[in-house]
Amino acid sequence: MLSRKIIASNIRNLTDARYFAAWMVDYMSFDISANTQSFIGPSNITEIINWLEGPAFIGNFSDHLNLEFLVENVKQLNLRGIITNHKEIAEQWNFENGELFYSVTDFELVKNLDTKIITKPSSVESFINAGHEVYIDSRYFELELLESLGKRTGLCLEGGEEIKTGLKSFDELDDILEFLAD
Repeated sequence: MLSRKIIASNIRNLTDARYFAAWMVDYMSFDISANTQSFIGPSNITEIINWLEGPAFIGNFSDHLNLEFLVENVKQLNLRGIITNHKEIAEQWNFENGELFYSVTDFELVKNLDTKIITKPSSVESFINAGHEVYIDSRYFELELLESLGKRTGLCLEGGEEIKTGLKSFDELDDILEFLAD
């Protein structure tokens, strides 16, 4: 069991998905932007979701500003919510359509406290003090930082490319997840 909530973001393959599911992460996200390296398409997302039980599945819609597109895809792919980096979307989001994760690097006021924040370490305290659930973006942290913050934050980790189908090194992720294991 992990000591913090974890988002496994930008899942690209079943190998990553199964690895993170075995660690019992809370959320898995899929990139919904067709022009990015981590996009795998709706049919592959559905296939991975059908293979797994446990985590809540969310879509990373960082390149999208069309609220109707987001809501339609959340329903079509049976996702629990979205990740966005657009304040306009964060402010317009209807929580009846799912959870909202707002990815932002610097502190700014976010009007709905149900909005979960993904950010870099320098903004963590401000968002916690404002009443949000906060996840540290893995691109900006080190293990020592996790010790100093205690268990007040979650973590947003990222999957990656396979060496070949079904083969991948998880050494770096193992170090992080073993550190977080109770």
